[in-house]
Amino acid sequence: MTLMETLREDNLDLYNDLLRIKKKSDEITKNKLHHSYTDHGIEHCNRIIIHLDNLLKNFMKTDKKLNSLEIFILLSAVFLHDIGMQLHEKSILKKFLPTAIITDSNLEDIVRKYHGTLSRQWIENNITSNTSLYLAYDCDPELGEIIARIVESHTIDLSKQLSDYEDSYPIKTANIRISLIAILLSLGDSLDLNSERVNIDLLKSSNINEDSKLHWFKHYYISGVSCNNGIIKINLTLPTSLSSFESQTYFNFFQNDILDWINFNLNSFKTILHLNEIYIKK
Repeated sequence: MTLMETLREDNLDLYNDLLRIKKKSDEITKNKLHHSYTDHGIEHCNRIIIHLDNLLKNFMKTDKKLNSLEIFILLSAVFLHDIGMQLHEKSILKKFLPTAIITDSNLEDIVRKYHGTLSRQWIENNITSNTSLYLAYDCDPELGEIIARIVESHTIDLSKQLSDYEDSYPIKTANIRISLIAILLSLGDSLDLNSERVNIDLLKSSNINEDSKLHWFKHYYISGVSCNNGIIKINLTLPTSLSSFESQTYFNFFQNDILDWINFNLNSFKTILHLNEIYIKK
């Protein structure tokens, strides 16, 4: 069974809450405001969940499997982790990021860099009703506070701040492995690499900077990502029109960029993953 199916079977109320969160996420992200960004909408979230289903297939058959609260928190964090990418009003950005210097020229870079924190602030302000922002989260406030923390974790150096995320946090009738859920969000997000994240035709009609273009092409040339039996496979397909030198240059760049990030995640969090009987390799 998938994580969604497991949640529906174990706790129908939480499952219905999750469907409502998914709907709200789709409504928030369906009209991308910053065109230089790759896809951070509902399809991105759906693909992350598919990767998590594949990564956790064997784990969910063990005694250490995620409980229904952990599944709800993880999948809610997936649906809400990028809503901060939709913020663009300076007044809101300055409220949520009081120490940041925000100008017209750096606004998109600021949003990209801090979108995890912006997403957390959005959720927390929904919980306290202290904002005019669209209602992204209106479920259990205690669970919402955990979701907000996990949402922020995917844009910080989690390897250096993992101690801020509890290995076991008692809530209601269960213990929540907040650190494990944060790691799983980061891993799932890092695996959504392929061409579905970009509409390459937009490069022809949009003024997108060179760094963003390179990021787009990195996704565009990845034809598939899969995870079976704990083994991650990434297929990179370069156009035949490139010269041998260009192909090798692109291959080296994409390989180093992609594999370094995945290796960083796997190596940094190996101890916690193994303690929970999750074994992944590439």
